[in-house]
Amino acid sequence: MARSTSLNGIRAGLADLLVTLVFAVVGRASHHEAFSVAGLAITWWPFAIGAAAGWLICYRLRIRVGSIGGGLITTALAVVLGMLLRLLSGQGVQVSFVIVTSIILIIGMVGWRLVSTIVVRRRLTTARSE
Repeated sequence: MARSTSLNGIRAGLADLLVTLVFAVVGRASHHEAFSVAGLAITWWPFAIGAAAGWLICYRLRIRVGSIGGGLITTALAVVLGMLLRLLSGQGVQVSFVIVTSIILIIGMVGWRLVSTIVVRRRLTTARSE
């Protein structure tokens, strides 16, 4: 059981990193910034670090990273710590950016968890009825 839980936590972490990476790619493209790995890394790292901090808090509080609650914690840390790290590293932090970031990361990080929860529950309901 512990191995399965660890694997699910790793999958959740990878999914969150993918959400933050897609957010950074789309954000840079929407501002017509030239694609470069370095530029992408500069945009992405604060949110990746924030998400990782969220996972650590989930671990300490014994909340499954892949749960909806884990997604809310991870999203909150990705946004708050991400913005703080952007500010400390000299990147822009406008109110509109904070709002858009919050909305997109909530949709992405909590959204995949909601879909996963619905799919698992349907599978369990179907398995029980057979």
